[in-house]
Amino acid sequence: MPAYADVNSNHQHSTPLINGLNGTGSDLPDCVKYAKYQGDICITGMSGRSGQARTLDELKKLLWEKKDGFTTKALRFDIDKYGTQKRHAYIDDAEYFDSDYFGIAPKNAEFLDPNIRLSMEAAYEATVDAGYSMQEIRGSNTGVYVSCVAYDANCYWLSKGLEVIGEAKKGIGVVNNFRASRISYAMDLRGPSVCVDTACSGYLAAIEAAMKDMRLGIIDSAIVAGCQLHCNPMSSLLFMELGAAGPDAKCYTFDERGQQQKKRTTSL
Repeated sequence: MPAYADVNSNHQHSTPLINGLNGTGSDLPDCVKYAKYQGDICITGMSGRSGQARTLDELKKLLWEKKDGFTTKALRFDIDKYGTQKRHAYIDDAEYFDSDYFGIAPKNAEFLDPNIRLSMEAAYEATVDAGYSMQEIRGSNTGVYVSCVAYDANCYWLSKGLEVIGEAKKGIGVVNNFRASRISYAMDLRGPSVCVDTACSGYLAAIEAAMKDMRLGIIDSAIVAGCQLHCNPMSSLLFMELGAAGPDAKCYTFDERGQQQKKRTTSL
C-alpha cells in the first residue's frame, strides 16, 4: 500500500504515524536518539488496490460489508487444471498501463513487470492524494522505498532463454533491483531508491527504512510502495506446499484454525 510521507507537512488530512514520542535517553532507539529530526512523521497521502477494490474507499466499503474481495472465477488461469485454491483475489485492469505518461516506450512497457507498473501508478496517486502535483515534487529530496516480493515476471522471462538474449531492455523490465528506481526516475526524485525484500514483512521493513532516513536527515520525504501480484499458478502451488497458504485462501494468523496439518496451515 504505497504512501507518501512528509516530515514537514501540515496538510489538514494528515494522519500521524507516530504520536507522543516522549522517551529519553536509553528509552529511545539509536535512530531516534541521534536523529536530526525527532518530531512526528505523518502519512499525508495513500493509494492502494486489492481484489475487487480499485481504491482504498472501495476496500473500506468491502470491509464494512464483511467481504474479502475474493472470487471463484478463473480470470487468469485454469484453477481446476493446476489444483490451486478455489478462491482468488484479482486486481482489475492490471494489464493496462499509461506508458506515455511515465515516459516509457510502449514496446518497453510491454516487458515491464506488472508489479512495477502498479507501483508506479499507485505512487503517483498517493502523491496527488497528499496534495502535491508532479511539478511540486519533482527534483525534491524524496526517497523511494519499495518492497520487492513477487518474482513471477522475472521467472517468466528467464524461462524464455534465448528468446530474450540480445534484448536487454526486456530483462531490465523485470529485475527487482530497479523497482524503486523506476519510480524515482519517472518522478525525478533525488533521494535514495531502496528495494527491500524480507518476504511478507517487506512492506513494514520498507516503512521502517524510510522513517530512519527521515530522522537522520538523509531525506525530507518518502514514497513507500509494495505490490505482490501473482500471475503464475506455480506461485500459489508453492505457498500451498510450504503450508503458507490454505486451500480456502483465508488467513488464520494467531487463530486456532491455523493449527492444522502442515499443508493446511496459513501463516502470512
